[in-house]
Amino acid sequence: MMHGKQAALGFNKYVPDYLTGKKAFPDILPDRITMGGEDEAYCYAWRYRKSWGKVPGAIS
Repeated sequence: MMHGKQAALGFNKYVPDYLTGKKAFPDILPDRITMGGEDEAYCYAWRYRKSWGKVPGAIS
């Protein structure tokens, strides 16, 4: 059983790059997403980045 970071990366390995700013968000978000895909990652990160930023150490 995976826990923490490894479990999260198992759901979508692209999310950290968008939450940390390593990758830029596209200008237009799609109206559909691919589960586990990069489009899901940037849509998730775009929506929840402020919440992640409020938790000390969460993004690092």
